Amino acid sequence: EQQAMLDRFDRWRLVVRKGAETGAGTVEVAHEALFREWTRLKTWLEPERGRLEALRGLKLAAAAWERKGRSGDFLTHTGKRLQDAAALTGNPRYARQLDSVQTAYLGTAENAERRSTLVRRGLMAVAGVASVAVVVGSLWSAYKFEIDYAWARWNGAYPKSAAEITALKPLAAFKECKGPIVCPEMVVIPAGKFLMGSPATEAGRDEDEGPQREVTIARAFAVSKFEVTFADWEACVAGTKLGSLPADETAPRIGCATVSDSGFGKGKRPVINVSWHEAQGYVRWLNQTLQGRVDGPYRLLSEAEWEYAARAATTTAYSFGDDAKDICSYANVMTEKTKQRYPSFQGDPAPCEDGQIDSAEAGSFKANAFGLHDMHGNVWEWVQDCHGPYAEASNDGSVTEKANCSVRVLRGGSWNGDPQNLRSASRIWDVPILRDVIGGFRLARVIED
Repeated sequence: EQQAMLDRFDRWRLVVRKGAETGAGTVEVAHEALFREWTRLKTWLEPERGRLEALRGLKLAAAAWERKGRSGDFLTHTGKRLQDAAALTGNPRYARQLDSVQTAYLGTAENAERRSTLVRRGLMAVAGVASVAVVVGSLWSAYKFEIDYAWARWNGAYPKSAAEITALKPLAAFKECKGPIVCPEMVVIPAGKFLMGSPATEAGRDEDEGPQREVTIARAFAVSKFEVTFADWEACVAGTKLGSLPADETAPRIGCATVSDSGFGKGKRPVINVSWHEAQGYVRWLNQTLQGRVDGPYRLLSEAEWEYAARAATTTAYSFGDDAKDICSYANVMTEKTKQRYPSFQGDPAPCEDGQIDSAEAGSFKANAFGLHDMHGNVWEWVQDCHGPYAEASNDGSVTEKANCSVRVLRGGSWNGDPQNLRSASRIWDVPILRDVIGGFRLARVIED
């Protein structure tokens, strides 16, 4: 009956239909007087009108949020307004009209609403013994971790407290997630000193690997046991739904876009074809997911931290010694079979076979003395630093940054590189928008502030 009546109204131009050809049609009243004078029509169309208003409001708010870099300060949907917008996802006709930005905005707003609820509950629990002003002023720091922890647990994360983190022993492995969340396993790296760079006598050495200098890593930190995998990356994609990004994307985003595996396979293989900027998006998402804030403890390694972790207290060309004949036990390197498959590759293959043709699954090779896998080979790893001569770098292991940095450093070598490119001191650099089949990244985490 309602549909027949709407068909007649359409012919009489009393209503306007939109989007019918896409299967996501909506109906709008052409004359406001119909609402005032015809009660039954108003009963039929009022829900539709409310949904249209909710959709328009969601689109405007999501666009503003996107323009402002997805800042939490621009989440304008709360309470009833948020409930109305969220209800659109349960209506197939409206759900089809939501793009990735609107979906991400809605999910972020819902998460913020849950956090706000936890805050209010924490304040109410102590309202009987103090005013809200006193609570906010004097007890906020005491409640903040509990609130963040409860929020993270809601999402399947298990963030460790500062005390739990600092109590971890050197080389201890840990994860801050379980259940539905996928996150990297981390290993605690002890503080120490090391000689960074290569001696002038090391075979395959490049000039920018020197002069050697002593670097002090004053605080323990954690490094991901493996390179970030496709499984890790796709958890971020699923959580943020950024779709695909242009090759020259440099905007600071929270989250991950779909990237190609170039036919190598996904799962436990290292993620590839990610730029330095996209790696930063993953870091922000992981911090937001596990810690409730984008500026959390996870980050890329500094170049000095990377070499310190790769060497694992050794001074040899590789963490396992100076002789490349042992490399196939520890690294995914270019071998004779790789070169047969890709005859254009330059350099001499390893004097052994590693059982791989291209990228390998995490854990396929032996770890170094710190318990880290693939610090030699598999894929080059973005680090935080701008490229520059060691003479301009500090000796405290901190990141080398420059204004308008045009090239960033990659470390570790890859499956298509000869053994000399996989040495602990080997370094290359490229533009931070580079996406390559031999490029990925690894994570660090702050242990001691």
